Amino acid sequence: MIMPTIKNLQECANHNSGEELLKYQQRRRSSDIPPILPKFFKKEGKWHGLLPGDDDYENY
Repeated sequence: MIMPTIKNLQECANHNSGEELLKYQQRRRSSDIPPILPKFFKKEGKWHGLLPGDDDYENY
C-alpha cells in the first residue's frame, strides 16, 4: 500500500462503524482535510518514509 492509503485507513480505524465514519465525513469540508504529504529520506543507505504525525516528521 502507498503511504497516503495507510494514513486514510488509520483514520477510518478511529470509528466504530462504517455508518459512523460516513456521518463524520459528511460533516467535513475540504478545508478540514489535511493533505497527506509523506517525506522520504535516505539513512545509512536505506530509504525511509514518514507520514504527518510520525515521530521526527517535522525534522525532515
